[in-house]
This record gives sequence, C-alpha cells and structure tokens, in this order.
Amino acid sequence: ADKAPTVKITAVANGNFTGSRSMNFKIYPADMPGFTITPYSGSYDGADHEVVSITPADGFTDYAVYYSTDNQETWSTTVPTITDAGTLDFYVKVTQPNYKDWISGKQTATVTPVALDSSMLSFNNNTTGIYYYTGQEVNPEITVKDSNRMLVPGTDYTLSYTNNTSVSTESSKAKVTITATNGNYTGSASAEFNIEYANK
Repeated sequence: ADKAPTVKITAVANGNFTGSRSMNFKIYPADMPGFTITPYSGSYDGADHEVVSITPADGFTDYAVYYSTDNQETWSTTVPTITDAGTLDFYVKVTQPNYKDWISGKQTATVTPVALDSSMLSFNNNTTGIYYYTGQEVNPEITVKDSNRMLVPGTDYTLSYTNNTSVSTESSKAKVTITATNGNYTGSASAEFNIEYANK
C-alpha cells in the first residue's frame, strides 16, 4: 500500500487575481544512505562481544537500529552478543522516518577456538620441574592460563599423567597432558617434569 503522506498546497489570489487554487502531492521517503557493517570476528576469550559494529554515512542522524537472530522473524534494539566459539547469523535493520527502511543481508559473527599450548601450563609452587620419588603416582598440581583467563579443569580441559610412578631418565621423563573438552579450546598440550630420588 502507498503510505506516502499527502500534502496539500493552496495558492490564494492577491492583487490582480481572484480566488484560490489547491493541489495535492505526495512526499515519498528517500533511499537510506549507506551503512558500514562489520561483523565481530575474534578468538575465544571468555568475554561477551557485540556481534556487529555499525558506522553510518557522514552526517546521518536520528536513525534507529534493530537486530534479528531468527531470520527476521523478530527484531530488537538490543545488540546481540557472542561468547563461545562458533558463529551467530543475524540481520540489521535501520529505520528513519524520512527514509525507506534498510535491511542488511545475512551477517555472521565468529568466535574461533583457541589451540592449547604448552606455554599455558605452569606447575604450582614449583619453578624447577623437579619432584621426588614416593613409590606412588606423582601428580603435580598445575595451573592452565590463557592470557588473563584461568582455564577450569573438567570444564575446559581434562588432565592426565604418564611415566609418573618411577624415577625419570633422559629417555623417559614424567609428563602431564591437558586435552580440550569443549569447543572453546582445541587439541592438547604437555609439559615434562622430573622425578628424582629424595635426598638421603
């Protein structure tokens, strides 16, 4: 349906003319100026990230932005966020009373998983990597840290030990291995440690 407003203009005679004349015309909305849309893309860091940044054309103001994450079934003014590794598809709609509504094509925000690395591992309260033989399994406590984020055992990774019941040799050192258990991290990483006879 044609929703353009109808405007009436009237000319009234003055001086050498008499009477008046009116006519109607319509004002149609203009095409929306261009917007720059940049979907979020980054590595997993445990934080919430807005799925998009939007830059309007120079000087364009008084507009409203809406977002849909359900294939345009519903719209919201709240910017969606993405946290875990994966993708989130969304659409953007911009409205302004004097312009035609503008709807983007499908956009995709992406969070990529982080590969586990041995540099993330550290032994708790031990800077030498040396532990002493006990006749039983030696299972040092470790900390796993990705930048400033502490990884949680059982949630982010599982823990296993090998060659940890006897004194270490050059060819057979004890080792602790972490293995990713959710989609935010991938792969595995290991760190070696030495088991020595206790001082007599």
